[in-house]
Amino acid sequence: MQFKGRIITSSLVFIINSLYMTYYFVTDGSVSWIEMIGFPIMVSTAWFFGKQFDQAQWYLSRLKESNAELDSLFNNSASFLWSSDIIKRKTTVSKGIKTLLGLDLKEFEKDFEFWITKVHKDDREKIKHFYQELLSGKPAKCDWRYKDKNGEVKWLETFGNPVFDDSGRTKKLNGVANDITYRKQMEETLHTMAFYDHLTGLPNRNLLHEHIHQALSHSTQHHALMLFDLDRFKLINDTLGHTMGDLLLKEVSNRMTRLITDHSILARYGGDEFIIFQKNTSYPEVAALAERVIHEFSNPIIVNGNPFFISPSIGISLYPAHGDSSELLIKHADTAMYQAKENGGNGYHFYDCELDEKNKKIMRIEAGLRKALENNEFTLVYQPQIHLKTGQVVGAEALIRWESPEYGLISPSDFIPIAEKTGLIVPIGEWVLETACRQNKKWQQEGLQHIPIAVNVSGYQLQQSHFTTSVKRLLQALELDPNFLEIEITESVVQNKEQATMLLKELKALGVKISVDDFGTGYSSLSYLQHLPIDKLKIDKSFVDDITTNSSGRAIVQTIINMGNNLHFNVTAEGIEHEQQAAFLMENECCFGQGYLFYKPLSAEEMARVMVKNDRRIEAGIG
Repeated sequence: MQFKGRIITSSLVFIINSLYMTYYFVTDGSVSWIEMIGFPIMVSTAWFFGKQFDQAQWYLSRLKESNAELDSLFNNSASFLWSSDIIKRKTTVSKGIKTLLGLDLKEFEKDFEFWITKVHKDDREKIKHFYQELLSGKPAKCDWRYKDKNGEVKWLETFGNPVFDDSGRTKKLNGVANDITYRKQMEETLHTMAFYDHLTGLPNRNLLHEHIHQALSHSTQHHALMLFDLDRFKLINDTLGHTMGDLLLKEVSNRMTRLITDHSILARYGGDEFIIFQKNTSYPEVAALAERVIHEFSNPIIVNGNPFFISPSIGISLYPAHGDSSELLIKHADTAMYQAKENGGNGYHFYDCELDEKNKKIMRIEAGLRKALENNEFTLVYQPQIHLKTGQVVGAEALIRWESPEYGLISPSDFIPIAEKTGLIVPIGEWVLETACRQNKKWQQEGLQHIPIAVNVSGYQLQQSHFTTSVKRLLQALELDPNFLEIEITESVVQNKEQATMLLKELKALGVKISVDDFGTGYSSLSYLQHLPIDKLKIDKSFVDDITTNSSGRAIVQTIINMGNNLHFNVTAEGIEHEQQAAFLMENECCFGQGYLFYKPLSAEEMARVMVKNDRRIEAGIG
């Protein structure tokens, strides 16, 4: 056996295997040279120990990694580990506590319950419950708030697990706490977005529904829901822009917030609609609150130095009388609110069951109107207009009738207002105008008397920019002389003097006649009617009814007749039903009239027979 190299350590290893010996030298801290003498079995032994050395190196590497990970956990600034020894009453925490709370580790070691003092006062009950769960031997989790070294409130998410002794009793509590402040802030932001209105900061409809649901679920008291919107708010938005409208809504919310008590919630339901839900209240208390809301709007709302005079329309529903859910209460309050608007706005209305029936009827009529034209459900009737002294037919008024296959005959007073609100009055009005003109041309072609036919035209039709052009094309297409078409307008149309003057002059230039229907029921003045190209005034039936019973009614009719004649208008009285009425009108020089005393509205065939008789009377020189 030969040795090479100088042995400088005492790490000479003798391995005895049977009758052979192997020498392993380490020089200068590394393997320098090995010489083995023996049989091949000696090589196998060396390989085995080499493998054991490699495994030892791998385990050492993994141990270092584990130590590094453990050290990372203990030094993590966003979390910390904690351990509470129940027996020794000692708490140990990792270094992360210093970064999060700004507290020294030794403070925890001195006082076993020191950390409890750092919990936010509103979360201490939660922490106590969390601690009791762990002591009872159950894993637990708890989110709680604390103040850091700068006094800022932050959130911790804490997990804990119990450790048991041999007898199964809890001896230690171990866990980890993570900083979840950012997550809580995001949750709060999302909650605000979900439950609060971004413009006014008021609760939105989601939070309102939740609030009402809780109130109805846990109470047998009487509650009230008040829904209101702002009259003519759309006009402000359209004329001054949405930015000004938004500022106005914010001021409204600020003003309404002053009225809210601990038993109420004010929410923005959408657009210019607001809802006040008042708990544990009564009918008189709700009415008083509605009065206060209206009073708040009696003074102008100032926005950017500009005063705005707006008013609310308020609908009120009561629990449990008007509904047992937020959806029903809101629906019925909305119904009542629209009734308040129909009453003129700037007021309030309590829901009642009749409103539902009324709205159902309106919805049925609207649905039917949309298909009535297509299904040819409309017809025209004609009421003759008479020269009062001679009895001669001098004209006729075309009146629309609707025979619904589902609901029968529907009065114009029921469906015309709905047609105007929905915009359906425009196509319906076009049909009436064309049908009346076409019928008049047919009568003329049959050799009957040539008389003007009066057609009522809605203000919505007149607002159409192509109205005058449409009338002109229709007359030209039918080859009907414009003198035989009379356009009847209401007083409301002539309120805008400039627009009315321009429009009526355009129509007059075509050669058609112009009459003001239902005169006396609006606000027009004869002093400026004289500047408009008007041919006829029609005295409303309500004044004619009062002629024989009311001295004031007689005075009004006399005044209209005198002023109309002085301004060279033909004056026609509507709704004449009695001989005494006709006599009074003739005595006061009203020349023309129409009503059931003479003729009821007639079909086209009946009107044709009347015109034949009238022609014969004229030929015979009667009247």
